[in-house]
Amino acid sequence: MRQRSRQIVKLDDVAHQAGVSPSTVSLYIRQPDRVAGKTSKKIQAAIDDLGYVHNKIASQFTGGRSCNMAVVIPSLANVTFSYVIQRIESAVSEQGFQLSLASHDHSLDKEEEQIRAILEWSPAVIAIAGADHKASTLKMLQNSGVPVVQMWQVDGSTFSAQIGNNQEEIGYSAARYLTDT
Repeated sequence: MRQRSRQIVKLDDVAHQAGVSPSTVSLYIRQPDRVAGKTSKKIQAAIDDLGYVHNKIASQFTGGRSCNMAVVIPSLANVTFSYVIQRIESAVSEQGFQLSLASHDHSLDKEEEQIRAILEWSPAVIAIAGADHKASTLKMLQNSGVPVVQMWQVDGSTFSAQIGNNQEEIGYSAARYLTDT
């Protein structure tokens, strides 16, 4: 059995090397503009020297919010998905978020597994593509407390945040147009 890796360099080590309190290092990591220039330089030098990487999971335990957005799509092979994912990544990274991506190969069982795994990490938001999902997946999403955005093909009823087209409605409109002309 593999042993879980543990972070060797801690926030306290950075604080000690920089000659500041751990709370000052924490503030610098969360809101660097609120820490004085000279102190910021000492903290960043300690971070660089020690190779410190901030533990965002630990921050969530102390009341912080996740800075992760997840997107679940049916296929990475579709160029339309790739283009939109790139646009989403650009927008969320500008706001300080990281993007996680999952592709379920058009398998609703795999989609459910991936969404469950993503929700275990408490993302700030999750976006899902399509209108077809297992009832158990929908229940899990609705009870998670995580905001959900439904993209591409939408059904108009399941989620309050929807971006895309209702293919069924478009089909009916096209058929009505053709029969009326």
